[in-house]
Amino acid sequence: MKTKHVKFSYSQAIQLANWAIEIFYHEEEVYGFAFEDFWKELKEEIIVRLSKPHKKTILHYYLEYVDGFVEHDISTSLRNHGSSDYETFINYVIKLIEEVGNKVEYNDLDFNLINECGHCEECEECTRFKVLVDYLILKQDEINPIVINSTFHLLMLNKSFLRDFHERLAKQLIHEGNDLIHDYPEMFNEGSKVKRVKWPIWLKKGLFYRDNGVCVICRTDLTGVINLGGDYEIDHIVPISKYGSNDPSNLQILCKNCNLRKLNNSSLISVYAVPLWDT
Repeated sequence: MKTKHVKFSYSQAIQLANWAIEIFYHEEEVYGFAFEDFWKELKEEIIVRLSKPHKKTILHYYLEYVDGFVEHDISTSLRNHGSSDYETFINYVIKLIEEVGNKVEYNDLDFNLINECGHCEECEECTRFKVLVDYLILKQDEINPIVINSTFHLLMLNKSFLRDFHERLAKQLIHEGNDLIHDYPEMFNEGSKVKRVKWPIWLKKGLFYRDNGVCVICRTDLTGVINLGGDYEIDHIVPISKYGSNDPSNLQILCKNCNLRKLNNSSLISVYAVPLWDT
């Protein structure tokens, strides 16, 4: 069976990941953004994913929410573009779109004329320029799901952020309290803590691949290639006892010993990762 392949938009993913992290940790400095609003607006989708793993995770929804909040679409960026060099800006946008294999085709424009009249949108050349911008917006919309998914893959490697993200969600669960038990009795136990579930195969494979087949804490090989009998267990980064969730972005793989030592009252993670070269 062949390994599944997907397109990645690395450049835009790095940008969106930076926004997502910056807004999360400095929410009070970002006018109009509140994590509670994200919870309220997407509560139903979040609740379902707190209790049962889905391939479209809570983190995906958060990234979509941030992406909509920052309004980094092409037309907004064009209005805020400080330089009069529209050709450089357009070529940059085209490069981002074509990074994922989406070909952009357009007729040459007289950018010198467009720069001179300051994108007036009245002359023939500026009208053609506006048509190009509208076309690029459509092309960007086509790849936006790729951007979200690419950003998700980046942030799934950032265990510190994942821990803090789910600790924030845990505060929302505590705040909701008994209302969750009343409204979603099939998902929550007493104390508004999610019920444990059986992990699907796709989730086990995904976590094992992300964590490179080693225990996140002690770095013991769990593939069986180096150490025989390397059994692993799926661990909640923020434990259920601390109002953690069953969302994939709150999970990691540990060896049995580390999972026993971590217990149910610790959000222990590791800041280390497996390098490309063992030096």
